[in-house]
Amino acid sequence: MSLRLYSFGLVLHAKLYLDVRFSGTDGGLLSESVRGITGLRRDPGQAVQQAQFEGKVLPDPSTWDQRVTRRLQWIPPWGDYSLEQLSPDGFTLKKRTKPGQSWIHIPGSTRAGGLAYVGGATNGGLAVALRDFWKRYPTSLEINDAASDTGKLTLWLYSPSAPPLVSVPSRAYLVHKQRLTTLQDLRPYHDGLGQKGNYTAQLDALEITYEDWEEGFDTPYGVARSNEIFIYGFDSTPSQERLALLSENSNSPPVLKATPSYIRDSKAIGTYWNVPETSGPSITIEKHLDFLLDFYIKQVEQKRWYGFWDHGDFMHTYDTIRHQWRYDIGGYAWDNSELSPDIFFWLQFLRTGSERVYRFAEAQARHGSEVDMYHLGKWKGLGTRHGILHWSKFCCTLLCCVISLFLGVTEHCEGLLMSAYNR
Repeated sequence: MSLRLYSFGLVLHAKLYLDVRFSGTDGGLLSESVRGITGLRRDPGQAVQQAQFEGKVLPDPSTWDQRVTRRLQWIPPWGDYSLEQLSPDGFTLKKRTKPGQSWIHIPGSTRAGGLAYVGGATNGGLAVALRDFWKRYPTSLEINDAASDTGKLTLWLYSPSAPPLVSVPSRAYLVHKQRLTTLQDLRPYHDGLGQKGNYTAQLDALEITYEDWEEGFDTPYGVARSNEIFIYGFDSTPSQERLALLSENSNSPPVLKATPSYIRDSKAIGTYWNVPETSGPSITIEKHLDFLLDFYIKQVEQKRWYGFWDHGDFMHTYDTIRHQWRYDIGGYAWDNSELSPDIFFWLQFLRTGSERVYRFAEAQARHGSEVDMYHLGKWKGLGTRHGILHWSKFCCTLLCCVISLFLGVTEHCEGLLMSAYNR
C-alpha cells in the first residue's frame, strides 16, 4: 500500500526574517524564527524582539544594541522542525539545526490544528493544512532546510514515525515474528477457526458471533482514504490571528446551505419529511432523536473512535455486562453503515440544519464510501460488512448501492460526452 506525502519547495533568504509557525490546540501557535533574537544574553531592543516574534520587518540593525548585531553569526539557525500527532491525545514537537545534529524537543500539547507555515516578512511564505489532522492520526508536518536558501514544507497523511501499514508481511518479518508488534497490522485477526471450505461450520459460527466469515473475504485490498489539503500563499508572514483562523477554517470549511423550511417548502427532496415540531405529541420523539445523536457524538470522543482508518465510524452494539462496546465480537464491532445510520444522520441534518449533525454525518459518509467500500480488485464496487475489522466481508450496503449508482451515472455521462465529441 502506498501513501502520498505532499512536499512543497520554497525560496528563502535572510534568516532573521524567516518565521516558522505550527498550529496547536484551541487556536494556539508555535511562533519561532529560524534565527531567534529573543531571550539572548544581550537585548537587541524590545521593538526588535517584538517585530521578529510577530513576523514583521525588523528595524534597521544600526538601531539595535550593537553587542547583539556584531554577534549574530553565533546564534544557531534552526533549519528543521517536526510536529507528529501519533495519538488523538498528544502531539510532539522538535527541531534541530541541520541533519546529523541532535533534535531538541519543544513542549507539545494535545491536539494539533494541522497547519504549518514557513516564510518571512520580506519574501512571503507558504502554509499547508490538513483537515481533521489529529482525528486522522498518525499524521505529521515537517519543515526542512529552512536555514538554507531553499526550504521544504512536507505534510504526511500517514506519519513515517508510525508503524508501517502491512497486510502481507515480508519474509523478513515472518522470520522475526516479534517484529510484527511494530507494525500496524492489516491482516485478518483469526485464521478461520476451522471454517475454511466448510460452509456448514461458517453458518454455525454465524449463529454465535454474527460474523459470517469466509476465506479470503477479510482483505483490505481495495479500500481507500481521501484527504482535504489546504495551501495558502502569502506576500509576507501573516499574523498569528490570521493563521489561527485559517487553521480553524481548514478543519471546519464553510458550507453553504438553505434553511430546512425552505428545502421543505420547495419539495425538491420530496414531501415525506418535515422540520421538527416544538409542540404536540411528536415532541417526545424529537427528544429521543436528539438524545440518540448526542449520545453517538459523545461516544466518539469518549471512546476515542479516531484514527487513519477509524475516523467516521462507530461501534454496532453494546455489551451491557462488560459495559463496553462489542469491539471484539464478530459482526457487532465496527458498524460499517449497518442498518443505514447515514440515512438517520443526513435526514436529521436536513430537518434541523445543525452544523454539529452535518459534521458527524459527513465523517460517517466519507468513512463508509472510502474505507468500507472496495475501489480495486475483485470486490470493486461492493461494501464491507460490519465486523471487528473494517474489511471483514464484502456486502452490498445501501450506501454502497448509492455510490455504485453515482459511479454508473458518471460513467454513462462520460460515455455520452465522448460520443458527442467524436461526432
